[in-house]
Amino acid sequence: MAVSNMPAQSEARPVDMRGRLGAAAVYAAGAVLYFVAREALGMEFTLSPLFYGLMLLAAGYFHRPLLAPAIVLICWGVAVVLDGKGPLAEGRTAQVHTFGFGLGALLLWLLRDRIDPAGSLQTVAIVMLVVAVWYYFVDDYPVLERAWLWSAVFLLGAAATIAGGLVQRRAAATV
Repeated sequence: MAVSNMPAQSEARPVDMRGRLGAAAVYAAGAVLYFVAREALGMEFTLSPLFYGLMLLAAGYFHRPLLAPAIVLICWGVAVVLDGKGPLAEGRTAQVHTFGFGLGALLLWLLRDRIDPAGSLQTVAIVMLVVAVWYYFVDDYPVLERAWLWSAVFLLGAAATIAGGLVQRRAAATV
């Protein structure tokens, strides 16, 4: 007999729209701050994964599932910033980035009692796939490094966070 750790339908937690709205506000503020930092203050693109991870960490205060991608992006973001600097030799990008992802995955595993393991696995997979696709196309499409594009992605994240809550609320009302 299989035992599930997931709550039964009748035990499902109510949708936390206030938390989702708070997280969406952080996304929106992050989009503006990111655009200003890149366009007006000259922030290097290599700081983007770390910036996004820190923004998700702040949003995770309001909506806990965002902590998993925050951890992965912060670990990978630090690896991106350190790549080729200090004791990390040039030409070791793959190793350094893989280490960052691995560290993020390890932290998610260590925090499995606090962060949903299935969500963590999904997060690692999605982030790594997006990064791989980005690396494949970035040399041919420089638009992939533009501040307006990533600010728009942050705003889409805000909209998706709110929409996800509305969908969950509607589904809970029909049960």
